[in-house]
Amino acid sequence: MPKSASAFLPELVKQLVNTKGINAKKAILESLDDIQTASAEKFFAFVLDPRISLYQSEIVKVSPMLSHVHKKTFLASHPDPCIIDACMYVYGKSLTGATRGKQGQALISAVHDTLAPEYQPLFNAFILRDLKCGIGIKTINTVWEDSIFYSPYQQSESGKLKQFEGLNWIKGVYAQIKADGMFFNGLVNAEFSEVMITSRKGTIIDSPALADLKDDLAELARIAPDSNGSGHNFHGELVVLDAVGNTLPREVGNGMLNSMIQTGVDLPIGCVVQAKIWDVMSQDDYRSSTGKKNQVGLPYCDKFTQLEYMFSGIVDLIACELVENRILHSFAEVAEYFKEALARGEEGLIVKDPDLVWFDGKSDKSLKMKIVMHVDLFIVGLNDGDKNGRHADTFGSLQCESSCGKLAVGVHGMSDILRQEIFDNFESKWKGGIITCECNGVQENSEEGEKGEIKSLFLPRLKSELRLDKDEADSLDQIREIEQSTIQNGGKPLPRKV
Repeated sequence: MPKSASAFLPELVKQLVNTKGINAKKAILESLDDIQTASAEKFFAFVLDPRISLYQSEIVKVSPMLSHVHKKTFLASHPDPCIIDACMYVYGKSLTGATRGKQGQALISAVHDTLAPEYQPLFNAFILRDLKCGIGIKTINTVWEDSIFYSPYQQSESGKLKQFEGLNWIKGVYAQIKADGMFFNGLVNAEFSEVMITSRKGTIIDSPALADLKDDLAELARIAPDSNGSGHNFHGELVVLDAVGNTLPREVGNGMLNSMIQTGVDLPIGCVVQAKIWDVMSQDDYRSSTGKKNQVGLPYCDKFTQLEYMFSGIVDLIACELVENRILHSFAEVAEYFKEALARGEEGLIVKDPDLVWFDGKSDKSLKMKIVMHVDLFIVGLNDGDKNGRHADTFGSLQCESSCGKLAVGVHGMSDILRQEIFDNFESKWKGGIITCECNGVQENSEEGEKGEIKSLFLPRLKSELRLDKDEADSLDQIREIEQSTIQNGGKPLPRKV
């Protein structure tokens, strides 16, 4: 691409960063001429398309000796490179695995250093997969229709009693175990010859460890109802099993899957992926839904009947199974199932109305039930923020502990104003203080510390400012008691005693 065609991009991104409001940002994009639009669409697609995996999360400076050959090769084909040239070149190399590991660091560093200074921040955005200008795929696609690949997703709401009362209990609701893993899409083409596994955002997940799952999904699609030639899309959750078949805790299994996505490293020897499946639809329906006003496909009761038929027709599936499911006719039955699920270590339930129809967005006919509890912890330190993130100059999370020191966790979930206040006054005011933390239970995996095994919490976030009315945090034993009492309360947090 001629360098002149992309010369405006640094100023365009800067203008988007400095402009407030989505409509104002959209107006900037709409004002571009045809040549500028073509360049901007191409650059934004390179940065935001979730299917592009570079297997690097930062630009690492390497020695000139390591980067010299890469610079020479790149400049031989692009003697005066622009940002589009650089993105195209690195993306092409990623398809052969050349951006992985230390050699990938050298390649990326070399290309970065050949660019003019005004292009280097844009190249950083490409590598980090983030424009950092307050505009995302859905907004860009409203300006330039379907210019960037987008992965629709139906999200469940955290259920409130009134919402549960509105479900079709006479027909029977679908109560399903909330699989404690990573959401995935399994896309099978119309000829059953190609299967693509993607994350919630659309990032491709590929590994030899997924071969059995791909075979299973292709077999299920063969006996699925006709998709009018568009192929099938399965929704479910990936979990990781160890060498003896035990499901690894979410934070361990998801850590392995995220590492696979980010670095291309395969699972440890002996570990395998298993999928829990809960939905199926044609790819046409999946791609055509853009929001609640555009609901597509059959009611959930009919789709689940299709899934049951598919799974009953194949007896030798290796890597996937139908999600555990019960059809229940009262909230009391759901509450009992919820307590049972939590008692055996499950995260909770997803409760779906039989008449639920799929769309891209959050549905009040698909409701989450999970444990939410409050515990009091000591503040012992500040954890560094991501050096490439928005909190690089303050801190990432509050490091907190139980009174016995046998539970330790980094607590998130504070406003920027409070974060700055804590950072400015940490030693004089916050260190050693007590805060209330909201979380979704105790994480049973542990690390070795000075006091033995150290437990953690699932999704910890700050619930209070300093507890000036308390001088003692909860112990691990007390936190376990709180967890059990919360389970008995249907997963809802209990009032804390002073």
